[in-house]
Amino acid sequence: MELHKVYLEFRQDMVDADISDRQREMLLSGLRNIERSIYPVNLDAAFQPISEAESSLLNVCATFIQEEGDLSKEDIDKISEAIKELRDLIKDGEIAPALRKSLLELVRLAEDAIARFNIHGAKGLRKAFKHMLGEAAEAYGLAKSPDEANASKNSSTWPAVVKLLKVMDVVVSKAIKYKPLLEGAARILIAGQ
Repeated sequence: MELHKVYLEFRQDMVDADISDRQREMLLSGLRNIERSIYPVNLDAAFQPISEAESSLLNVCATFIQEEGDLSKEDIDKISEAIKELRDLIKDGEIAPALRKSLLELVRLAEDAIARFNIHGAKGLRKAFKHMLGEAAEAYGLAKSPDEANASKNSSTWPAVVKLLKVMDVVVSKAIKYKPLLEGAARILIAGQ
């Protein structure tokens, strides 16, 4: 399972690499035996070690994969502070049960993001952040009417949600070196703020 996960991450990294489709296909075609080793037709067959040529080709592929930046303890502390602020507002505020559940799930995902960073690095943090965006959108969408949506957006918890998402976005974009998602794709979450 671990080899499967690593291989899928490698394939995704190659898809995301800043190279032409032709170059990508050429590099990956030389690694077909690795795929056969990970997904053998005969499960009783011995694992095939990679050849020197495949090892060299993997090293060439690695030069195209974007490297992660470092995060400081201050970056993680900023996320932790934003999580605590939101948790305190949820705990002390009068919030509808469905919204409370969704916001608590957002807090859990944010805490999980820090754990993922410690285990998987910045890519784990980014994956958790994407789940957080979905959870925040769901929390916003729990309103049954436009008036309820505005009430949710104007509640004391919404600025804390937006702050947590912005902090996560800045930290993740710094680590993975991409344009922060909230600047473009997630405008709906920060409408008017």
